[in-house]
Amino acid sequence: MDNHYFPFTAIVGQELLKKALILNAINPSIGGVLIRGDKGTGKSTAVRSLRDVLPDRKMVEGCRFGCDPDGAEICMECRRKLEEQGSLPSRQVRMDGMLAHDHHGAKNIKDRVEHLLGFSATTGAVDNWVYDDVAETLILDDEMRRISENNPYAAVRMGEILLETAERGYWDAPDETLNRIREVLLGLEYELE
Repeated sequence: MDNHYFPFTAIVGQELLKKALILNAINPSIGGVLIRGDKGTGKSTAVRSLRDVLPDRKMVEGCRFGCDPDGAEICMECRRKLEEQGSLPSRQVRMDGMLAHDHHGAKNIKDRVEHLLGFSATTGAVDNWVYDDVAETLILDDEMRRISENNPYAAVRMGEILLETAERGYWDAPDETLNRIREVLLGLEYELE
C-alpha cells in the first residue's frame, strides 16, 4: 500500500473544504464533515492528506463499527459484550482520516437531519432544495450506502424524518422521490429483521 499522500498545504482552492477539515481535526466533537462534489475535485485527496496529523484513538477490539470503549454511545454488539464481560477490550488504532465513517458518524449525520426538521418546524425557513439535496445525497445515492451499512438504524430514521417532513408540509417533495425513499426504507427494514 502506498503511504505517500498529496500534502494538504499543496491543495489549491477548496478553501471551505480545507477549513471544515481543519476545524474537524481540531475539534472532533463537531461530528465530521460530509463532503460531496463532482468527481475529480480533490475530495478524497484532501481527506487523505490529513491522515498523518490526526491522533490515534481507542477502539473496542473486534467491533465492526469502531466503537470508543469510553464513549457514551456504543453499538448493540458492544453493549451485549459489556453486559456479558463487564468490560470492553480495546486497542489504540491509527485514525484513517475522516474516511472512517462509522456507527457514530452515521448517527451524527442523522442528528443533523433531525435538527433540520426542528428548524423547519420552528422557523419555516428551510427551502425545498435543502431537503431535495438531503434525500438525494444521504438516502437515494448508491455511493452513500456506507451510512446504511455502518448504522442502518440511523439511515432508516433519516428516511422517516424526510417522509415526516413532507407529511407536515415543510417539504414539497415530488411523489417519485417520496416513493423512492419508501422503497429504500423497506429494503433497510427488511435487512434489519
